Amino acid sequence: MRKIIALILILSVTLESRAATYTATAAGGEWTDPATWVGGVVPPSAGAGDVVVIPAGSTVTITNQTVTFNGTVDVYGTLSLDGFFAALDLGTGSVVNVYAGGQVTSSFFFNRIGIGSNPFAYWALFDGNTVSGPATISEVSGVQPVELIFFTAKANGSVVELAWATASEENFDYFALERSADGEHFVEIAQINGVGNSNTRQDYDFVDEFPLSGRSYYRLRSVDFDGYTEVFDYVMVEVDEQPADFVVYPNPVTDGQFAIQTNFEITGEATLTVFDSMGSIKMTLPVNAWQQSYDVSGLEHGTYIVRLMHGRQVVTKRILVY
Repeated sequence: MRKIIALILILSVTLESRAATYTATAAGGEWTDPATWVGGVVPPSAGAGDVVVIPAGSTVTITNQTVTFNGTVDVYGTLSLDGFFAALDLGTGSVVNVYAGGQVTSSFFFNRIGIGSNPFAYWALFDGNTVSGPATISEVSGVQPVELIFFTAKANGSVVELAWATASEENFDYFALERSADGEHFVEIAQINGVGNSNTRQDYDFVDEFPLSGRSYYRLRSVDFDGYTEVFDYVMVEVDEQPADFVVYPNPVTDGQFAIQTNFEITGEATLTVFDSMGSIKMTLPVNAWQQSYDVSGLEHGTYIVRLMHGRQVVTKRILVY
């Protein structure tokens, strides 16, 4: 009987708990009040990897007390530390992400946020009464805003020149440069490595050698080594109308796959036809987006003609398959 009880205890301890998400209501309220949270459940103090979300327009308040939590706090609205000695203590590995438009506020200089071994990851006395997003509060770095000094896009003939700079970097991995034809649907076109850790200005540049014809939009997405991501506002640029064109890459094709990228948006029906050197059709493929990948592992080694048809637009390219 004792062995059975011991086995049950071991199983109960080792069962993996699922992380939960606790979202504040639009009205917000005191952290410890069930009415503050969707579903009426206060985030537990002993959770592991849970997520608290404070939506835009919502304010969650901690007043004259210390609240404990273990996980990620995503602040799109306001996290307010009110009264005297108000504190939020988080477990090791936890993080507070303050997104653009979000903020952490304090009404007393000794109010704080502690994370793991750092009881003053945020301390109003040194960090000010307001932390505005985008920013992160972590155990090692404390309050670390991601400052983008500027981001510009300039058309120069048939290319677009992009430039930007950061004021500081902490635990930073890379920038993902994204492009869109409508300002809503973005596709990554390049990754640019960051410095990692720096307290001085860092300048970056990139040339889009095959931009979309007409108006397009570019934006940056920063990615830290711990996976934290921020998306910055886009910039718009107009490139003089160019003849319809596309590129095939890599060319030569060596691994049975290639991708295409057009300088125009795909609207309506479009097809990609692959001809061999004798003019026989080997493949007919649908084109659904200005950037798309294809599996052509069925093609034998040789030279092929690739024809893209989109409405009245017809463009051909020659490729080699090894």
